Amino acid sequence: MAVPTLSFTGSARRSPVEIVATMGTRLTRSPAAEMSGLRTGRFGRWADGVNAMRADCATFAGYWREHNDRVLTEHKPGPLWVVLGDSTAQGLGAPSPACGYVGQSLAALNEKELACATFGEVTRKYPRASLTVKQVVEREQKRVHC
Repeated sequence: MAVPTLSFTGSARRSPVEIVATMGTRLTRSPAAEMSGLRTGRFGRWADGVNAMRADCATFAGYWREHNDRVLTEHKPGPLWVVLGDSTAQGLGAPSPACGYVGQSLAALNEKELACATFGEVTRKYPRASLTVKQVVEREQKRVHC
């Protein structure tokens, strides 16, 4: 059985945690790890989670980049909301970028039209999103009355 290789999009820079997680994922996907239970143990789950978060980072950043480009070209009257932050501002850890605090804040700031468009983009741009992501987006759309 071949050990799968991992590939990442985005920046080639990796933190020490990401390097250890990448090595850990490769180790825990070996035939010996499958037989020993290492694959499904705490370390295997942790390593998989770190790598999944790294993949989400590039996807979520791309989502907000496209969103920002669209908002800046619309030239709508009114305030321009600027969010400063890091992974939390992008929504990492949430089921989708629109379900992070920025997407929720747009809805709470009475920017219903923009919030609804943002939620709609998730479904349109990510048709293969998990059922959980789709359910969360649908729940948020109902809550905001999209």
